[in-house]
Amino acid sequence: LSQNQHHIMRRLTFWYFSRILLIRAGHSFRNTGAVDAVKNVKCPLFVLHGTSDEVVPISHGEAIYEAATCDVKAFWAAKDAIHCALFDKYPEEWKSRALNFLEQAVC
Repeated sequence: LSQNQHHIMRRLTFWYFSRILLIRAGHSFRNTGAVDAVKNVKCPLFVLHGTSDEVVPISHGEAIYEAATCDVKAFWAAKDAIHCALFDKYPEEWKSRALNFLEQAVC
């Protein structure tokens, strides 16, 4: 795949699986935004957001994090990363933060 095709496939895959997770978590997609929906999430939550995201403003990620009522939550604002490209810009830090979060969430 070309770089552009890879980027499109990544976005579509993310969109598809995020919808599956929301449905399994009980979200109905009716007149509910992410900030309202996250208030009902009881499982650990890790919000990752790029500071250079032009698709979704970082303030939206911050609002989701602040609205979350779960016991274990984390937020990472990845400097200069764009939408859906945190791993591309910071692969080692992404892995480290993800593993640390999983350890915190499970233990």
